[in-house]
Amino acid sequence: MKATADASGKSPRRCAKTLSDSESRPSLSSFFRQFPSINSSGQLTPPPRDSINCSSSLSGLSFLKHLPLRLFGRFCGCLWSLLYATFQTLIIFLFAPNPEWITPQPSSDPRGRIAIVGAGITGISSAAHFLAHGFEVVIFEQSETIGGIWARVNSTSSLQLHSFMYRFHPSVTFPNQFAVRKGVILSELQKVWNNYRLSSRTHFNFTVTQVTYRQASEDGPRKWIINGGADGEFDGLVVAVGTCGPAQRINFAGRELFEGVMIHSSQLDHVDWPGKRVVVIGGGASAVEAVELAVKSGCATPALLVTRTDKWIVPRNVLLCALLSLKPVGRPWLLDYITESAIRTFHYGANLKWMSPAAYNGKPADRLYTRTPICNDEFLNLVRTNGAEYIRAKIDRISAHGVEIHRFGVEEPETLPADVIVEVRWSEAKRRGPRIVGRTDEACLLSQATGYKQPNLAFLPTQQLFRGPKGPNQYAPPNLFLQHFVANNWSCLMTNAGYCEGIGTVGHIHIGISARMMMMFLLDNSTAPSAADMQGWVERVIKAKGSLSFFTWPWLPFVAFGWGGLRPVKSTKTL
Repeated sequence: MKATADASGKSPRRCAKTLSDSESRPSLSSFFRQFPSINSSGQLTPPPRDSINCSSSLSGLSFLKHLPLRLFGRFCGCLWSLLYATFQTLIIFLFAPNPEWITPQPSSDPRGRIAIVGAGITGISSAAHFLAHGFEVVIFEQSETIGGIWARVNSTSSLQLHSFMYRFHPSVTFPNQFAVRKGVILSELQKVWNNYRLSSRTHFNFTVTQVTYRQASEDGPRKWIINGGADGEFDGLVVAVGTCGPAQRINFAGRELFEGVMIHSSQLDHVDWPGKRVVVIGGGASAVEAVELAVKSGCATPALLVTRTDKWIVPRNVLLCALLSLKPVGRPWLLDYITESAIRTFHYGANLKWMSPAAYNGKPADRLYTRTPICNDEFLNLVRTNGAEYIRAKIDRISAHGVEIHRFGVEEPETLPADVIVEVRWSEAKRRGPRIVGRTDEACLLSQATGYKQPNLAFLPTQQLFRGPKGPNQYAPPNLFLQHFVANNWSCLMTNAGYCEGIGTVGHIHIGISARMMMMFLLDNSTAPSAADMQGWVERVIKAKGSLSFFTWPWLPFVAFGWGGLRPVKSTKTL
């Protein structure tokens, strides 16, 4: 029996036992899981009990036949882990700025002063780079802690990408390559914050309501003022608010009638999952992560994921992710079709090709580079084994005991029934966090994984920064020079604030490169681009070699690698 999707877009519901013999053969990953492994602490851990039994269907001869392959896979895994640890050490030695030059208190004689809005991954990393090269910073954070979006997600949330592509600062050391948890990321961020002495330079519970900019003349110094100027004037501004603002919720009809509880995908830590029927609305990484957590925690299976729009699911492979990120900007080409075909064949497999983005409901299929893909290996396995079900549908309303949907291509509506006998509701004391209260009833647990709203940029002088000849927001994010600088003013750096869709990494080497590029502009005005040049780059008028014509070779080692001898100015005075 072959798994296919009918014209209605209805996903097949069946157990993995119905797969053909060729489709039910153990994968390489299942082979390797049968052997002890080395965890992130360097300790030997036994294989999972289920992985030991997964080969019971194989004869003793078959087991011995594949033994060399398993041992070779384990050897390669250990060798790669050793090389990765060595590579991280080499990166720290070559590229991590020395924090010993930084004084505990702000210096009174810096090379320049930089205001940074946001104390997340981008804000803390940028501040460390500026401080290490003689600039002073003040970080304005509206919450009471560092971490940005990572401080607000579930404790079980993990990095989707390979950790090599999320090295937000050269001094970061990750214990493992995949599934780096929230706690590890925040711990590394805290280490950077401590090592670069950012405590005395951070204002917590500070909401930036107004940023003003002034320049006496075209060649005069650029000055930024935050909330009226209590912290003085700044030579540069880094807007590090990211792309994830408040949690986004949709006002579905009947929401108030639902007898269970609707929780956002970032608020799953206090949920009692066992035995509960789970419906996840959304098709992004947060939705997939919520399904995985629910199934691992013992919810009633299959957990249902309902989405209107397909997203590509790509393998967790550092080489593949790096190659996908190297695609030339903005132009579809033949290799796109080859890449998509390969992912469908080797990652989705013959039985799950129907889950890859396809044309349905009158809409063309989304291409690989038009939306942010999901980097995941486990979700497809859950669908194969009936642990999860993938449904293409439109949400009609929320009923008292379930979700009413319209599968694409089907005229009759359908209700996803509730099998759960425990109702989950919020505690009224929200400041104490969510609390689960149970009673015997019919209910379902509904996780709304619809992501986050875009942060509000109204505190910026938008008329000065974003206006162009075609409109007031012509150069608003994502229309930024080199994807990070405001096209009208290079002294405003919006690192990672302009990301929309596509394959990319937020916490990577470009944070340091962008910060050092701004330092170069501030220290040597001859390298700074004009507004016309930056706008031309955004409009793709300037050719590739012309877009960086302002760049001078003597600055290349500093901008690209952080080399060049710029160190903090020694001073015993403090501000």
